[in-house]
Amino acid sequence: MSIAEKLDEKFGLPSSAVVACAPQILLASEALPDDAETSRKTVHDLIEKGLKSLDGIMNVAQQTDSPRAYEVVSNMLKTLSDLSKDLLDIKEKAKELAEPGQPKGGPTVGTQNNYIFAGTTKDAMRALVQARAEEIPVAEAVFEVVKDG
Repeated sequence: MSIAEKLDEKFGLPSSAVVACAPQILLASEALPDDAETSRKTVHDLIEKGLKSLDGIMNVAQQTDSPRAYEVVSNMLKTLSDLSKDLLDIKEKAKELAEPGQPKGGPTVGTQNNYIFAGTTKDAMRALVQARAEEIPVAEAVFEVVKDG
């Protein structure tokens, strides 16, 4: 007899049945729009409340001419500007995560071949003239000149 059954019997309660259920697992991609939206709303609400508070604090600062009151106004302005930046960051991050296939920083180079020419200028000129005459890529003409030596 389990502890739960003993407690049910002791207190005269009907037997508690444990129902097994599979936990719901949300994929990150499913929860992401909701999280971004919740964060955005929270920051937006904080900005609105901060603006209302700022008006009151500015009135107090003007009436008292206290340096401390103006310091509080300054800190509130800094906090509000940081919240505004956070709001833009949330928007940018949500956009980046919504488009997972886009590489960050622009297009990427698939294969880049670097050629090193280790010949004389006479060899290079001969390869260029040959490439123009035969209408072949310059790199192929240079390799042929270098092979022939």
